[in-house]
Amino acid sequence: MFNIPVFKLPQPTPWKTWSSRRLMLTLHIVDALALLFEGYDQGVMAGVNESPDYIRLMNLGPGIIGNLVSPNNVIKQGGIVAIYYLGSIVGGLWGGGLSDKYGRIFGIMFGVFWSVLGGALQAGAMNINWMLCARLITGIGTGFLNCIIPSYTAETSEAKSRGGAISTVFLANYTGITIAYWLAFGVSFPDPEGAFRWRFPLAFQCVPGILLGMSIMFMPESPRYLIKVGRDEEALEILARLRANGDVNHPDVKLEYAEIIEVIEEERKMSLTNAPWRMILGLGTKGRHFARRANLAMWLQILAQLGTGISATTVYSPVLFGQAGYGDVKARWLASLNNTVGIIGSIMNIITIDRLGRRKLLMGGAALLGVFMFLTGGFSQATAMHPDKSAQYGAASAAFIFLFTLTYSCTWCLCPFIYAAEIWPSSVRGQGNAFGVVGWSLGLGAGTLSVPKMLESLDYNAFYVFGALNIAWVPVVYLFFPETAQRSLESIEILFSTKSPLNFHEERAYQAAIRSNPGLDTAELSGLSRMEDPEMAAKQTKHQEYARGGHGAGEGEAEDKRREWAHEEGSQGRGQRRVEMSGASTAVPSAAHSSDGESFGEKRGL
Repeated sequence: MFNIPVFKLPQPTPWKTWSSRRLMLTLHIVDALALLFEGYDQGVMAGVNESPDYIRLMNLGPGIIGNLVSPNNVIKQGGIVAIYYLGSIVGGLWGGGLSDKYGRIFGIMFGVFWSVLGGALQAGAMNINWMLCARLITGIGTGFLNCIIPSYTAETSEAKSRGGAISTVFLANYTGITIAYWLAFGVSFPDPEGAFRWRFPLAFQCVPGILLGMSIMFMPESPRYLIKVGRDEEALEILARLRANGDVNHPDVKLEYAEIIEVIEEERKMSLTNAPWRMILGLGTKGRHFARRANLAMWLQILAQLGTGISATTVYSPVLFGQAGYGDVKARWLASLNNTVGIIGSIMNIITIDRLGRRKLLMGGAALLGVFMFLTGGFSQATAMHPDKSAQYGAASAAFIFLFTLTYSCTWCLCPFIYAAEIWPSSVRGQGNAFGVVGWSLGLGAGTLSVPKMLESLDYNAFYVFGALNIAWVPVVYLFFPETAQRSLESIEILFSTKSPLNFHEERAYQAAIRSNPGLDTAELSGLSRMEDPEMAAKQTKHQEYARGGHGAGEGEAEDKRREWAHEEGSQGRGQRRVEMSGASTAVPSAAHSSDGESFGEKRGL
């Protein structure tokens, strides 16, 4: 279909005999290993930064923050942590294009190589330059995984449960952070002054990476990628195994297969660019507004990682609890427990992400996070001003840090990763999702570099700054971020067919497409925004009904209806792709833009 050189890995295929449920569960577990690695590496430096041997070897110089031994060169300390995120920017941009060209599985395996190599080098670091190079290499691997895994999960999941599926995978993120904290806490007791305290936790991160590399080769490729490179039969087989226990004649399988083919063929005709610099500038995107999508993906991550204050409560939580008046051991114990609370919040997110939608979680979460930050700052200030009541005020401050982590993990933690994977066409989803990784890297990198200085200079006033920022994100989400929950990846194209970047214009275009096609569920609407012809709309509605058996008709009657409808369409075919599967034909109208490049929303002046 596309003129793309295909690198086909020799893969064992045990999944060909599995049920759909078993395959999806296994896919989620394997994908979760990547996020377990990423979360672990994100949290491991909190314990490493407290090791006296590490501080001496890296020439950071011991200091005191609160009741904790800590480096006094906070810029150098933050730089070692932050260079990891520079590597993830490189890995994200590199991995996105690579996975679009050679496939998700190949991209993940390549990311595993960099991740494990970097982890091993970190564990063996003998000086600061060595450590900086090792952190950079690990970041490249993490960038690959963070870019490809959400796309891979989104492309193999059903629309109605896509958010929950990605959230389930990203539950491993907080699990990895929590393991890192508890492991660092545990190894600090046998030899608190020795090298084992920081080298073993850094070496341990290679374990999930190695397990991922060993297991991903047994997983199927993304059906959408396979269709893009012309391997349609393989894609149909995998899609059938994912949705209907291998039944290629299942109506839902036929319908989704036809939708994917139609949208990808439309993208091929438009010759959409996947060069990152052209995408961010909106060049060569034929009215698909890639620049808008890139900015949404990137800025949502920057707001989540830098603008909410999570960098402070994750990487430097031992310092925060130290400022609240707790001793070294108790501060580290509370930091570990705080991240365990994040796992609970991530489970809550799995339950709510598709029921409430992305926008409600983001807006409600931002408001609550702002309130909790203000309260944490207030009680931290009270602790400093009233040392005689530090136990009471310190406990209150710690409680609101816990509530902040719980709220963040069930709202803002996972939504940005899900959102960035949903808003791109299949042909550029890997490269497009890289902009989310860039935003994640910039946000966390800037946060880990600036938070130590903020805490040192502003003390409790830093919480007030983050509180105000969180409140400010509520109108930003309301105005600029359209809803993607319960909508197929193909139908989301309609939201970006308008010239206006405002959500209510995008939503108006989407609802207009639904009104022109009565009877369609939003979760099953394929790219229909170019369907101006009422007759064509009625035919598509009839196809959707018959593909599912239609209004109580018997199985035989439904199949006859589908054949009859396909026969009627056989002589028309203009702007359509006919898909032959087991003697039954289906046809799906072309995707979100008309042949002259004018979009549904633009035709209505939106």
